[in-house]
Amino acid sequence: MKDNFTYLDENKELPMIFNLNTMEAIQNKFGSFEAWANKIMPEDDIEPDIAALKFGLTEAMNEAIDMLNEEKGTDVKPKTVKQMGRILTNIGMEKIGEKIAEAVTDANTDENTGATSQTQEMSEEEKKD
Repeated sequence: MKDNFTYLDENKELPMIFNLNTMEAIQNKFGSFEAWANKIMPEDDIEPDIAALKFGLTEAMNEAIDMLNEEKGTDVKPKTVKQMGRILTNIGMEKIGEKIAEAVTDANTDENTGATSQTQEMSEEEKKD
């Protein structure tokens, strides 16, 4: 199972992952992953949509928690949106943006080669030429 987790904390107690399940939940609520990204990282110094941010990160963290529970046989409870708000407050908005970018990259990186999905697609196209 591909499990490129990103952790929001140094103690590795707050995992998250942007896999297909996470992205599906975001698409169902916002129409597309891109629409969600535009809400949480808007241009022109517009404030981010905090509800969208909390929703997406709650989905990403709960998916990681679920995967780790299955893998380790543990029973860590999923986070609520309200708990995510507290977590984000403690971590800080600037660091959250960095962690989201890291998580999306990690989720799309091949565990064996370290290449991202986009790099892999480009390599396949080069082979055809």
